[in-house]
Amino acid sequence: AGLSPRPCSPMTRRRLWRGAARLRSTLSAAPPTRVAALRQLVAEESPNLFAFAGGGGPSAGGAATSSSGAAALSERAVALAAAAGPVELDAAPLAASLDDRYGRRHTYLRISLTERCSLRCTYCMPADGVSLTDARRLLSAEELLRLAALFVRAGVDKIRLTGGEPTVRPDLAAVVGALDGLRPLGLRQIAMTTNGVALSRLLPSLHAAGLDKLNLSLDTLQRGRFLELTRRDALPKVLRAVDAALALGYTPLKLNCVVMRGVNEHEVEAFSPTPTVPEPILPYPTVPEP
Repeated sequence: AGLSPRPCSPMTRRRLWRGAARLRSTLSAAPPTRVAALRQLVAEESPNLFAFAGGGGPSAGGAATSSSGAAALSERAVALAAAAGPVELDAAPLAASLDDRYGRRHTYLRISLTERCSLRCTYCMPADGVSLTDARRLLSAEELLRLAALFVRAGVDKIRLTGGEPTVRPDLAAVVGALDGLRPLGLRQIAMTTNGVALSRLLPSLHAAGLDKLNLSLDTLQRGRFLELTRRDALPKVLRAVDAALALGYTPLKLNCVVMRGVNEHEVEAFSPTPTVPEPILPYPTVPEP
């Protein structure tokens, strides 16, 4: 048998009408102060977001270098910054804009640079990969940097670059260099999470551009098991990346290890510091996404 709607009494209809009117009034009211402040900043922002860079390259936060490759990187970073457009240094900070209703201040921003990844971890994606979002729906480098600058103005002092795998992005070092230019606005740390496959080759330029901290994803120290888990025979490259990171002073170097019962839980002890490792490598267990 079908169900028929129960008729409303006149009193019920009046209550529903008054409730809907109150809801419309609430939705049309002014947004919370922190949201309004960010909206006003976006509306009033000058088109030149990185004027304080002064045409110069990454700020003093990144190591200087005289190589032609570093010069090209600096030019690319400045080009990205100029295209994104800057924030006035004397503008009042919006530190309270990211306070939540419990009074907690949010100062940590994670930016996913790409959906792409160089591995095919069994707990993460199928062997043939996943469908990628249309590039027209993704942020450009200029949009990304503009948003980062707005968040730093609002109180963010730590930015972490993630993916996918951020090292597959060809302009990664230039993006880091442009973010490094936000330090005069209050940015204290630029960090990155990576699988390490291409890291040993890219790390010198990333270090020069201003990258401060590294998290490296590594689930096993056995080559055969690494191949089974990631479908790529890349463990030697990742271990070279560990050596390169320690040599450049990235300590403590954090390892994101997905511990799985019956697969690699017996290797947890192997990630502990040993006399052959010059600096401690801290195990940082994580849980795979459902």
